[in-house]
Amino acid sequence: MKAWTHDRQVRVLRELLILSVLVGASTSLVLLIAPSFVARLLFGSEAGVEAEALGQVCALALASLCLASWPRPGSEHDLARAARGMIAYNLLVGLYFAFVAIRGAPVGIVLLPACLFHIAIGAAQAVLQVRAGPALHGIRERRVHS
Repeated sequence: MKAWTHDRQVRVLRELLILSVLVGASTSLVLLIAPSFVARLLFGSEAGVEAEALGQVCALALASLCLASWPRPGSEHDLARAARGMIAYNLLVGLYFAFVAIRGAPVGIVLLPACLFHIAIGAAQAVLQVRAGPALHGIRERRVHS
């Protein structure tokens, strides 16, 4: 298998970040409008009034993260910064959903797919960010000549 070039790794990382942001923004919109619907899909039960309000606050926080994570065109350093927030979000949410499923709590029909999506996209972004190397973080590599 041919090794990926730095440019290809950066391009795929940018595309995964955009996908992650679009899914997060869509989720935040649905969560803001219909928090009980999201609760039923994820956890198999309706949310009470307090849980709906908390879900809407979480929707606003997720929307803010998505806005902050949208990558600027042509800036690799900005891409690395933007990706870090979404990597952390995706991995933590995926692990939390896995915890909910493992502990035997009621689950809805989208909990497992959502868990797998978050872990997969977060892990893929993390691997690409590491593989893209120091250049992605604004650090120039020093070459040692022998």
